[in-house]
Amino acid sequence: MRRTPPALPGPPGTTHLSAKQVEVRRRERYSLRGDVVIRRGGQELTAERARYDRATDTADAAGGVIFSDGGLEVRGPAARMNFKADTGAFREARYRLIDRHAHGTARIIEITGKNRARARQVTYTTCDPGHEDWLLKARRLR
Repeated sequence: MRRTPPALPGPPGTTHLSAKQVEVRRRERYSLRGDVVIRRGGQELTAERARYDRATDTADAAGGVIFSDGGLEVRGPAARMNFKADTGAFREARYRLIDRHAHGTARIIEITGKNRARARQVTYTTCDPGHEDWLLKARRLR
């Protein structure tokens, strides 16, 4: 897994968008393509493409999605995030708990609030990637 530095804190309540190509639809809806970066406070979401709704502060992202909030990093093929509510969902995800030197995979990861998440069909280990001497597997983890 490539290591991503933690997202830099930004002004609270402000969401910043950047991409190679941005199309505005209906004033508050954006279609972004190529090197998409969405930042809000200490949260960062990167992807190849995304749709963002400024009115609800939500994004649907696809293509090499990476989400980071400083202590948690989640990677997957697609995600739906609500930045204002600090919630989101990933399928077929890989995650890292940076402060705990832990990582694993999950069929579904739901971010349920600041510093809270739950996962289904999940693995967990603190071993170095590729050298898992032990691995916990669970149907659900909170």
